[in-house]
Amino acid sequence: MIRQVSPRSTGRLLRESRGMILPLSLIFLLVLTLMGIAAIMTSTTTQTMFGGIKRGDQALYLAEAGIDAARRVIAQTNPNFDQVYLSSGVLPGL
Repeated sequence: MIRQVSPRSTGRLLRESRGMILPLSLIFLLVLTLMGIAAIMTSTTTQTMFGGIKRGDQALYLAEAGIDAARRVIAQTNPNFDQVYLSSGVLPGL
């Protein structure tokens, strides 16, 4: 059974729900603000995490470059260095 709504009851419904827009909009604004804060915190955490990985990779590459440079300098002053280096520090013939 469908109930008919009279114009008089429609006006009463509008008057009773008139003050709901402000609280609903404030709640919606609060939800959007919390979502924005969460997005900013996530991006900051991700940037910090990957920034540390980048610095670690740079340190590794610099250390390897230093090892190669030292190896070249030592190899220039010691002719048997390549044999010792390739045999993990064991002198050939001993």
